[in-house]
Amino acid sequence: MCERTRGDVLARMALVPRTLEARGLDASPPIHARLQQTGYQASAGILDVILRDEIGHVLIGNHWFRHLCEEADLDPHPTYARLAEQYHAPKLRGPFNFEARRDAGFDEAELAELAALAVLKALRLPRMVAPAKNHAARQSAPTKPSFNTSAQRVSQLSLCNRTTILF
Repeated sequence: MCERTRGDVLARMALVPRTLEARGLDASPPIHARLQQTGYQASAGILDVILRDEIGHVLIGNHWFRHLCEEADLDPHPTYARLAEQYHAPKLRGPFNFEARRDAGFDEAELAELAALAVLKALRLPRMVAPAKNHAARQSAPTKPSFNTSAQRVSQLSLCNRTTILF
């Protein structure tokens, strides 16, 4: 992303801190929880320091992105969406750390948009079997997912449960 936005400071401020670094805000709570569960309290404390630093980085990026939008008489919300599409930014995905994002300068409209995105993603169910292309294939297509081992079945159930818990 840094290479793609090297010639456009507005795009850089929109996408590097607000997309890439903000992902660090989102990734922190689950990692923190896992570290604490496994007894790595010191490592969890280090992650708290990193999170505070990331909030500061994203806050500065948000400040400059909004400042540049104001100077160019641009609305930040559609400008961000346009730049994300134009520069092929990674798609935003949850879970989102709304508290850290709020502390980092995301406004309530942006947070509401992320919340809606998380709900929509949670409602999408993975497709288990591809549709058959011809009559012969339709007759032999399985009607329910088949699992070679019980481990695969547990893995599939865990994936479904994680999706429900995360959103």
